[in-house]
Amino acid sequence: MGAQDGKKLLILGGGGHASVVCACARACGWGARLLGYLAPEPSALMSELKLEHLGDDDALERFAPDQVALLNGIGSVGDPSRRRRAHDAAAAQGFAFPVLTHPTAIIDPTALLSEGAQIMAGAIVQIGARIHAGALINTGARIDHHCFIGDHVHIAPGAVLCGQVTVETGAHVGAGATLIQGVRVGQDALVGAGAVVVGNVSSGMRTIGVPARESAL
Repeated sequence: MGAQDGKKLLILGGGGHASVVCACARACGWGARLLGYLAPEPSALMSELKLEHLGDDDALERFAPDQVALLNGIGSVGDPSRRRRAHDAAAAQGFAFPVLTHPTAIIDPTALLSEGAQIMAGAIVQIGARIHAGALINTGARIDHHCFIGDHVHIAPGAVLCGQVTVETGAHVGAGATLIQGVRVGQDALVGAGAVVVGNVSSGMRTIGVPARESAL
């Protein structure tokens, strides 16, 4: 879905990432389509943005999927699972998630962006990259050529993925981490902030340090 689609938009979540999603949507020219946000409690951050609190997750039942699409404003600090659950639950009800790309992001025309992918301000996505459903490429992250970013992966601000890196479903790559060319990060793994990853990371494991070393979560 793009700016030409007539659906109104709801943001899921009311925290820091939700405020960034709101700002990004407005930068895309979608501000008039934003109805408000859903969160357990009203958010001071969202109030500053003059966006209305419309209730908690149960309030989603008041909206029709053929009239309203969703933007996932739930962030993740090392664990994208809550963000993924919110996406999957809403998608099961028939709601769509548009691709959200900040105008300052640089995205090669050959890159594939699947439903609900978010490419935030200053990020770079190079030729042949594949960014899958619900994945978040956060502020200033760099995804080089032919990388594979799986469903609901979070690439945190400033992370650098060199060419042909694979990051599998549900993994988290921390802020400022660097992954050399060709490495694979397994499903639900965690790459710590600032890590320099020179070898593969097993599914469900954590890797931290320079060079990064693997350990159990």
